[in-house]
Amino acid sequence: MQNFIAKVWLRVAGPLTVALVLSGCSGSILHVNPNPDPSPAHASAKFLYVVNSIEATVKSFSINGSTGALTSLGPVVPAGDAPIYAAATPNGKFLYVANAGTDAIGVSGYRIDQSTGLLTPTSPAEFPTTGDFQPLGIAVDLNSTHLYTTNAQTVSAFTIDATSGVLSDIPGTPVTVPATSNLQMVTLTPDSRFLYATDLINNRVWEFAISASGLPVRMDSFVATGNSPEGMAMDSEGKFLFVANWLSNSISRFAITPGTGVLVSIGAATPVETGCGPQELTVDPSAKFLFVSCAAVNKIDRFSIDFATGNLTSLPSFSTGAFTGPRGIAIDFSGGYLYSAWNMQNKAGAAAIDPASTLTALPGTPATGRGPIGVALSGRQ
Repeated sequence: MQNFIAKVWLRVAGPLTVALVLSGCSGSILHVNPNPDPSPAHASAKFLYVVNSIEATVKSFSINGSTGALTSLGPVVPAGDAPIYAAATPNGKFLYVANAGTDAIGVSGYRIDQSTGLLTPTSPAEFPTTGDFQPLGIAVDLNSTHLYTTNAQTVSAFTIDATSGVLSDIPGTPVTVPATSNLQMVTLTPDSRFLYATDLINNRVWEFAISASGLPVRMDSFVATGNSPEGMAMDSEGKFLFVANWLSNSISRFAITPGTGVLVSIGAATPVETGCGPQELTVDPSAKFLFVSCAAVNKIDRFSIDFATGNLTSLPSFSTGAFTGPRGIAIDFSGGYLYSAWNMQNKAGAAAIDPASTLTALPGTPATGRGPIGVALSGRQ
């Protein structure tokens, strides 16, 4: 464990022994909802994938479309050194994992059996982040054609082969930020025109425009956040961006300017529960609620979203239970279920979401692997 912490300390805020951010279909983290339809009537997800950072594996689960319950699928599959977060292509064909360890090449790729949910490594199985190392944040566009990672001081951009899942560098990658930066998470607007990356050291979000080739181009503007920004979440219409400030214990809120992608701050940051230390968060498909993982206090904070202003109103938090340490969270495409990686128990938790966003724990907490952090959903029921 000591060796693992040493290898990823510069890329992941916080001691991993205490708490281990959605990735829904895209990372994670911080995520872009893979289905921009805000109605809860669309199909639910078929599979959940959990990244186990300590043992460097990925665990697969099937999702019961009627109950939301998880069922283990086969053995774990290997990833690279210190995998953290994952992103599945919205077409349900491929899964990619960012390996943040110093011994990793870059991104692990897998083919998803769309009937069984089982994973098979692509060939090759890992793709380098050319010109940089230790990818952490990872995101896929809604067309399933491009993949992006945030590395130490760069953003890498890849094209995805539609048949094999092989990643190829987009000419011009990687795109640099100042050497004093430490990039964390990455997310895309639903129209794939703009990309955002959190900077843990400089307490800001970098803004990028996506060129016709798919290459991010750094814009002249950036926005300030709270202390140590990490995860991001965006509503499915691309109207607001929410940022988890780990050391400030708060959520920064930004309006996304239509057409230009420029972020505009929406007042002071919103505080989360005392001791939360937010790293991961996600917005439900209806864009009515924001959920925040509070690993240090074993809870998931809930907020209602005013879709006219972007303001957040705190709602009662949901306890995942003692010594669970929930990290990555993802909400099913139907909006009916929330899944989280219980880092301290090496399990996956599931809860039903009612129309008021109240969470009710589902029975069964299947085993993942050691050190689960990132989660990703895939497929349609």
